[in-house]
Amino acid sequence: MSAFPIPGGLSRMHAHIRLLLLLTLLVRGGMFLAYPLQVRVDDNQNGQRYLIDRLLEGDLLIGNVRYNTGYPLVIAPAAAAGQLFGRLNERFVLLVQVTLSALIPFLLYDLARRHHSRRAGLVVALLALFDPHGLQWAHLSLPIWLVALCYTLSIWIMDRATQRGLPRGPFLVAGVILGVAVLARLVFAPVVALITLTLLFSRRFSMRKRLNALVALGVGSLLVLASYFVLVHYPATGTFRLSCVGGHNFLESLYEADIPVVAANGEATARLLNLSALPANSRPETSLGYGDWRNPGPWVTQEVQREFLSQLPPEVVPETIDMRPANDVLTWNLGPCETDSLLYAVALEALAARPLQFVVSLPGEVHVLLHRITRWHLPHIDSLEIYDDSDLPFPLQRARDRQGLSYLRNPLWPAPMAVYSDTRDLLNWTNLLIVPALAWALLRGRALFVLAALTLLFWVIFLAVFDWREGRIVAPLWPLWPLLIGGMLADLWQGISAWAGARRESARPSR
Repeated sequence: MSAFPIPGGLSRMHAHIRLLLLLTLLVRGGMFLAYPLQVRVDDNQNGQRYLIDRLLEGDLLIGNVRYNTGYPLVIAPAAAAGQLFGRLNERFVLLVQVTLSALIPFLLYDLARRHHSRRAGLVVALLALFDPHGLQWAHLSLPIWLVALCYTLSIWIMDRATQRGLPRGPFLVAGVILGVAVLARLVFAPVVALITLTLLFSRRFSMRKRLNALVALGVGSLLVLASYFVLVHYPATGTFRLSCVGGHNFLESLYEADIPVVAANGEATARLLNLSALPANSRPETSLGYGDWRNPGPWVTQEVQREFLSQLPPEVVPETIDMRPANDVLTWNLGPCETDSLLYAVALEALAARPLQFVVSLPGEVHVLLHRITRWHLPHIDSLEIYDDSDLPFPLQRARDRQGLSYLRNPLWPAPMAVYSDTRDLLNWTNLLIVPALAWALLRGRALFVLAALTLLFWVIFLAVFDWREGRIVAPLWPLWPLLIGGMLADLWQGISAWAGARRESARPSR
C-alpha cells in the first residue's frame, strides 16, 4: 500500500496518513488562525519584505550583498496573488507558507518508513508535526521554512531515485531545489557540498552511476546559481560577491568565545580600532537603508571618503570595540565589501592570537546549537493584551502588546495561541534526546539516519566556527531533530516490545 494519498478517497489511504492529515489540519489550522504573518517586526524580516515589495513593483534587480534573495523570489508570486484579496493578502501568503511547510512531516514519514518501519515513520512525522520550532518559522517573513522544505524534499527525491538505480533526472531536479535553498540561505551551501560528496560513498552502485548522479545534482544547483548571478545579482550590484556580511558573523563567533579584539592581535585589528575611533560625518542606521546594499562600494562620495580617511587617529584609541556602531560607520565610509574583508582579517588575527581558547569554546557552542537553546520568535499569549472587536466574528479577536501598541493588523484566535504558548517549552524538552539520538544513528548504521547525523554534526560545527548562535541560524535544518529522535524512539520501542514478547513467551507453561 502506498504511503501517500491516492485517488479513491480516505478509505484507500493508510491509517497513518489519515491520522497525519487530521492532526495537520488541527495543528497547522489552529496556528494559522492564532498567529498571523509576522511582518516588519525586525531588521531581517524588514529586509525580506523590502525585496518582495521591489519585486511586486516590477524591479527584478533585487541582488544585494547582505540579504538573501531566494525567499523573496519564491514567495513574490504568492504575494502578488494575495493582492487580489485586499486586506487578506498577508493571510493568503501565510496560507501558502503554512501549507508548504506542512509537507515536511509527510516527507519525513515516507523516508523513515522505507528505511526503518511504518511505526518509525509515524513517530518521526508526529515529532515533526508538533515540533514547536518547526511550527513557528512559516509564520515569519524569513527563509527558514523554505530551506527546511527544500532540504527535506531534495533528500526525499534522491532517496526515491536511489531505489530506481540512480537515474539522472531526479538528481537534476533535486539539484535545482538545493540551488533555491542556497539562494535562500547562503550559509547552506556547505551542506549542499556535503550532500553531493556523500553520493560518492554509495557502494550499492558503480562509480559511473554515482558520478552521473553527482554531476546531475551539481548541474542543477549551479544552473540556479548561475542564472541568478547573470540575470539578477551582477546587473544589480556589479559584483559576483554574494555576501559582504560573513566577516561580521565570523567575528561574532570569536566574541562568543570571549576572545578579545585588541590592537596587539595584528595590523588589521589596529586599523579597525583606529577607523572606528574616527569621528564620522554621518552614522546612519545603515541596516534600514535596504536599497543601499546593492552598492558594494562606499555609500558616500569620494570626497567625503577622502575626508574620513585623511583624519588623524585620536590620541586615545579604544582597547576594544562595539561592533554594531563601528560596522555602520565603516560600511558607510568604506563600503560593505571592503568592511567585510577587513573584519575577516581581524577575525583571523584574533583566532591566531588565541587558537586554543577558540577550540576549547567550540563544544559549548555546539551544545547550544544542538539543543536549540534560543528565544522564541512567536509571542507568548501572556505578553499580549487580547481585546474584543465588534467588527470581527467570534472567535476572532485583536491583540496589542503591553505598551498599548497594535500587535498585528490581522485578527487572531487566542485559544490555539494559548495552547502553543503553554506547550512549547514542554515539547522543547525532546531536544535533550538529540545527543543519544546522534549516537544511536551512527551506531545503528542505517543509511538515512547516518546521513542525517553526519549532516547535523557538520552543520552545528560549521556554524559554531563561522557564525553565531541565534535560533534562526541553526533552524534551516530543523527536520533533522525529529528524524533522528523519532527514529531512535521507534527503535527503542521495537526493542522493548520484542523483549516483552520474549518474556511473555518464556513465562508460558510448557506442555
